[in-house]
Amino acid sequence: MGFGKNDVKRAADRVARASGLAAHEDRRMIRAAYAGILGREPNADEVAHWQAEIADGMTWERFITLMRTAPEFAGGQLKAIAALDGAVEVALVGGAPVGGRPIRFRAAASDSVVLPSLLDNNGWWEHHVTRALMAIVRPGDVVVDGGANAGYITVVAGALTGPTGAVVGIEPAADPRAWCEANLALNGMDHGSVLPLGLWDEPTTLQIRVVQGATTAAHLVTDPSLPLAENEVAVDDIPCTSLDALVDDGRVDGSRLRVVKLVVQGSEPRALRGMRDIADSGNAPYVICHVNQRCLAQLGHTPADIASELDALGYRMTVLPKQRQQQWFAHLPPEAELPDLGLRKVDDLAALVAGLPAADDPIEVLALPA
Repeated sequence: MGFGKNDVKRAADRVARASGLAAHEDRRMIRAAYAGILGREPNADEVAHWQAEIADGMTWERFITLMRTAPEFAGGQLKAIAALDGAVEVALVGGAPVGGRPIRFRAAASDSVVLPSLLDNNGWWEHHVTRALMAIVRPGDVVVDGGANAGYITVVAGALTGPTGAVVGIEPAADPRAWCEANLALNGMDHGSVLPLGLWDEPTTLQIRVVQGATTAAHLVTDPSLPLAENEVAVDDIPCTSLDALVDDGRVDGSRLRVVKLVVQGSEPRALRGMRDIADSGNAPYVICHVNQRCLAQLGHTPADIASELDALGYRMTVLPKQRQQQWFAHLPPEAELPDLGLRKVDDLAALVAGLPAADDPIEVLALPA
């Protein structure tokens, strides 16, 4: 069932052999990959798009991986699993103990984002973020998982904090929140909770857009008149709050808060603005912040807004690279703190993001307390 890195390379070789052509003959390779993996012919626009990506340096392994993770491929491959019981349970991080215990994760078989990655990567998802948590979080700490989705990071963080600590997931969408709660229960994590809230810079109510049947990508909107995307539904009057307010009302223990993870689909600048008291408390946590240009633009933000808020909070920025992104950031000076993570110092986040070779590939910033 797994489909790992070596399998990707073998798939690329098989496509090359099946085409009967050298790998540099891009057009025929692209068509062979579509036929072999997606079971159809690409249209002219798709061929032109991938030709341009390959001309810009995309490897064939990366191209095959994108084909493998395309929604139309994942949906077809998971039909047999979905027909069994509608859910799949996976041992996380290769079944190795986390915080002294093995942890498991259950997801809807129809999930085309987290589940395929877990199956392909021996129980790992967001490897770079997982490693960062393992390097930073200790028993007794408190972690906030902003944008918890189905709870992969929530469960990993809960294992690292242990029962003497706490993990607080924040997830405004009902379906992924239910999965997150179920995954905490699956692992016996009574020290974990999931709040039915959106993260903002003040208490309010907002509309949320949810993709039907998905456990990711729910996002807040400030303009309910915006047209719905495909398969999206709108849910009104979602309660939102700030991280400072959660500390003030006792739902988050600010005195032990070690990490705040923010993957909130474009709301990151507002969520950061809502933790100024936390940053000024003398016990500022590490912040792992998602930077996705498209999601930010939906709320009228840019990467510069994230940089501005982090600067106002007194943080210094580093980029936390995925394995395949490391070459993009090799020109940046290395950060001495947490050397095993391969962090790179960032002075101008907006310029860095603008110069990325793949504009639609999000990055993570690890903000370090001063």
